[in-house]
Amino acid sequence: MNTPVETGSILAARYRIEGKLGEGAAGTVLLAHDLKHDCPVAVKVLSSDASRRGIRRFQDEIRMGARLNHPNILTIFDSGEVDGSLYYVMPWVRGESLRERLRREGHLTVEEAVRIASAVARGLAHAHAEGVVHRDIKPENLLLDSSGNVYIADFGVAHALSDPHITTRGVAPGTTLYMSPEQAETEVEVDGRSDLYALGCVLFEMLTGEAPFPGNSAPAILRRHLLEPPPSVRSRRADVPSHLDDAIRRVLAKHPDERFTTGESFARSLVVEGPSRTRRSRTWPTPYRMAVGVGAMALAALGIARFDEVRRIMGLGPPLDPMTLAVFPLRNVGVSSAPQGVENGFGDPSSLLETALYDAFAWWDEITVTDRMAISDELTAAARTGGLSVRQADAMAEEHEAGRFVLASLSPRGDSIRLDAVLYATAGELLGQATRTFPVGVPPPDSLVRSLADELLNGSRSVGDGAVGPAGTRSLAARRAYSLGLQALEEWDLVEADRQLRLATELDDHFALALLRLAQSRNWAEAEVPEWLSLVAHALRDGVGLTERDRRLADALRLLGEGAYPESCTLYRRLADADPNSFAAWYGIGECTRRDNLVVADSTGSPTGWRFRASFQESVEAYRRAFTSIPSSYRALSPRGFERLSVILRARGDMVHLGQTEGPDPLQFLGWPVLRGDTLVMTPYRADRPSQPPL
Repeated sequence: MNTPVETGSILAARYRIEGKLGEGAAGTVLLAHDLKHDCPVAVKVLSSDASRRGIRRFQDEIRMGARLNHPNILTIFDSGEVDGSLYYVMPWVRGESLRERLRREGHLTVEEAVRIASAVARGLAHAHAEGVVHRDIKPENLLLDSSGNVYIADFGVAHALSDPHITTRGVAPGTTLYMSPEQAETEVEVDGRSDLYALGCVLFEMLTGEAPFPGNSAPAILRRHLLEPPPSVRSRRADVPSHLDDAIRRVLAKHPDERFTTGESFARSLVVEGPSRTRRSRTWPTPYRMAVGVGAMALAALGIARFDEVRRIMGLGPPLDPMTLAVFPLRNVGVSSAPQGVENGFGDPSSLLETALYDAFAWWDEITVTDRMAISDELTAAARTGGLSVRQADAMAEEHEAGRFVLASLSPRGDSIRLDAVLYATAGELLGQATRTFPVGVPPPDSLVRSLADELLNGSRSVGDGAVGPAGTRSLAARRAYSLGLQALEEWDLVEADRQLRLATELDDHFALALLRLAQSRNWAEAEVPEWLSLVAHALRDGVGLTERDRRLADALRLLGEGAYPESCTLYRRLADADPNSFAAWYGIGECTRRDNLVVADSTGSPTGWRFRASFQESVEAYRRAFTSIPSSYRALSPRGFERLSVILRARGDMVHLGQTEGPDPLQFLGWPVLRGDTLVMTPYRADRPSQPPL
């Protein structure tokens, strides 16, 4: 059905269409005349795709938004459905959207940006008090009339049009520019603090002309929302007051608990001047610095604030960027270039490992490593030979605005060399430490240094896979989500594993290992084949970071999804021979034998003259080996428990297994498990001979 949009047409027997105001992915905004009340209105007619998401849900959500009554909220006063197309009606605002104004002016004055943000914050405060969250605050949904009034549009619409099955892979960058970390990362309900985060992004853009976390794609933008600290407005625009800079940093905090709790409190922070706060000078007297440190620790111990907030309260400036890392030169404790090393072309291990360590941290997209030469030039001769103290390194790291720093050392251990590295938070605590050893005179592989850096950044050695990191992804956020996904798999929480692994693939859609593990997890959860087969194909197509074993697993899983059961079983059996304790291999054998329903002639061993090509006994034994190797895997069978297990093992006497022969005109068979001696055999009976089987 074509919704009437031509000038002069009538919608729902009430609204005469007078023109088109705009058009987007969700639908078309029309200027119309309300025949009942004789006034101009704006009518948004949703696209057919948006309309299919559910009329009842749409009407419920619109009804919630319609009950809002606030001067800064554009109330929806009518909605309906005409021949499958949903629409809703709002007052027509003579003016423009904030997006149109920003497109024309670039950025606004501080006073105008604060005025608009304060009005929006007060409108949000009213909506949140009524239990309504907008979920899509952005310049396009903020309207400005000719008198300067500010209106929030589309309340209740964002949730009505959201689809819980659509992931951020399909979200437009224009939406993710203002999306809070919790809205992007989880599937739980968000609260009003998510709207405040989005408003903080809008305010940042009003002041600077650019969103705080821009990017070329939705995954790139989400990655920055999830990981990067809030940028400073003052660093881009000097006339922005420090209290306003602080307010924006706070409302853009990653965790909702660190933001303003209400729109009113955020609005007050925008207009109330606070004390000037600047980064501390390194020339402050030591007693004063000690007093500040003791005071900060006392406040934190009393539970008044987190350490970052304590720094702000004590006038220490905003927290340093934890994604900026200072890697200091290696301290060499008695390791020299042995003749054997020189002969092998190894040379000085300190210089080589220093470069490898620097490169290992710099690999990650989110990590910025400070300039090595700048730090090296500042080191005294004594520091270069004897090593830096933690205090000296901390001071230098802060000078270079690094939120974390690494101190590492080399020491001899018999016929080996030991590499120790420690990660510290600048002006904070020890975050982690890691150790690796390698033989004297043999250059350490890059993978050794990369795994050490990976362990420091992620808090533990790689879970389940050693090839994560540079061989798998450059995204630290994707790496962390992947690690959490593997942990969930080890605990056999397939729901959480799916969530984390899906997030990893959204943050880096070329992360082959994450794609493969997500496909494997969905296969284990008995998901439909299309839900995981395309993931396997994608993993094999990218391939970076897959070991030979990973490729065999992927090939076996692909063949399983394509119905090539004998070929799939062959690969799974080879994997089981190589690793007799592999759950994936044994479960794969169970799957390829269970799903194979081809019937072949058998004139010797079967009472019916037919048998299934795949061995039912092998299937049962393979599942037994799999469940024995990981007993917690039975959790995946919940909530149907033993009933689902009996389906997998075909262990119920009343359960029929369908089969057929090959060829253009295949014979159809019904299979029943029959006990022969002490062995359970799945025996096929012709479906066109009702006298069989004997029951």
